[in-house]
Amino acid sequence: MVPSTATTTPPPLPAVGLLPTSALARLRRFTRAEYHRLGELGVVGPDERVELLDGLIVEKPVKKPPHVGATRRIAARLPRFLPPGWFVQTQGVVSLVASEPEPDGV
Repeated sequence: MVPSTATTTPPPLPAVGLLPTSALARLRRFTRAEYHRLGELGVVGPDERVELLDGLIVEKPVKKPPHVGATRRIAARLPRFLPPGWFVQTQGVVSLVASEPEPDGV
């Protein structure tokens, strides 16, 4: 996890999606600072496959060989289409206001 100084409270959860409204009311959103504190306290272990998405701690799916291969091929081919000075970052944390996703590529 990347250190954070952000203390902005995430926006409220929308009452839409796959969960019923009653289930959404029971979810607790975390700020990036709180998420990092959970890591410091050992609540979220360094080897756990989770990420912070819109204030929710979400389990990341296991990366299977086809996924890894596709990510590697895209990372190898995409740079030639980017302007000078730009680069492709793969499998890295992106720090946003209420999220710290780990996208395949940025």
